[in-house]
Amino acid sequence: MWTELGEPCPFDLIEYGAGSGTLGLSILEGLRRHGSTDLLAAIALRTRRIEPEPPGRLEDRFEKAGLAGLLAPAGSPSDGPVPVAGVILANEFLDALPVHRFVVRGGKLLELFVGWREGFVQVAAEPSTPELAGRLAGEAIVPDRLAEGQVGEICLGLAPWLDDVDRRLARGFVVAIDYGYEAAETLRPSPPRRNAARLSRPPRAGDPLAEVGRADLTAPRGLHRSPAPRERRGLRSVALTTQSEFLVDAGLESELQALQASTTTTVADYMRARSGIVRMLDPRHMGRSGS
Repeated sequence: MWTELGEPCPFDLIEYGAGSGTLGLSILEGLRRHGSTDLLAAIALRTRRIEPEPPGRLEDRFEKAGLAGLLAPAGSPSDGPVPVAGVILANEFLDALPVHRFVVRGGKLLELFVGWREGFVQVAAEPSTPELAGRLAGEAIVPDRLAEGQVGEICLGLAPWLDDVDRRLARGFVVAIDYGYEAAETLRPSPPRRNAARLSRPPRAGDPLAEVGRADLTAPRGLHRSPAPRERRGLRSVALTTQSEFLVDAGLESELQALQASTTTTVADYMRARSGIVRMLDPRHMGRSGS
């Protein structure tokens, strides 16, 4: 991506939902391991976190890795109104945005609210905002063509996020990594499906409100949406692929071969890496997540 943009310097890597900075740090360490010195010299990593890290923790991690010079300080250009050249990275950030749930009854769109009747219950009522119907219309989805009882989710936070991306990025790429499907697939009219899933160990089917506070909730994102919202911001879709396809194309298997050939790799190191790679590529596990 840096090469396709003409090797700009500085080259901003802006990570949304960076958390402890593990992914950004791993990317920089990988570039260093592969001898990408020119790119490393151009990179400035900037983090956009949902929750602030304790002061100094992120800086300490980069200092220990010998990469402190690549971590841009707060208040630099991408933190303000000046757009930059680079890559926006959003790894499991979009699924942190809240969703509105809806149900179709009598060909009409109703919103599912949360109420309390000796426990949490779902209550169908008039939508809280006309934006819900507007979003479906933008996807060319008409409620009266969905199945009776169809349940789905609409994330209204995507458009404001794209606006924020547009303000920060003059030219470059947006890489979004998340569990998701094409928008139409998440809203197939038949059979009715309940998209919101409760993640627990062991997994349990049923009401997603049954274990509030003891299990994570997630809703798959429609990643390949109508082009209109993107085009208004000068964005166009380059590719929609699964994690397994992306990693294989990027040479992950050769990484495993290099690890096996290394004289410093122990059997335990190799088996641990192989197990992790298999899980990342397996379509029954993480391999189907979208990018």
